[in-house]
Amino acid sequence: MFTPGYVVYMLANKQASGNKIANLRALDSQLAVLPKLETVYLEGNPCQTNDRSGYRRKIILALPQVKQIDAT
Repeated sequence: MFTPGYVVYMLANKQASGNKIANLRALDSQLAVLPKLETVYLEGNPCQTNDRSGYRRKIILALPQVKQIDAT
């Protein structure tokens, strides 16, 4: 049986598209502690729509374990 903390630790995919996430700083501390996290979906959030040119770079710098950002 897995504990809830273990399940979160093993999280590999975070789907948060179309929410109201204003900036990536709000997620840095929460997602950086997930070493298995490989994919994040944040498209449609203000953090993506308001900063299209720097959005992907910021994710890569903040979450180096992530291999896929959104559907690409």
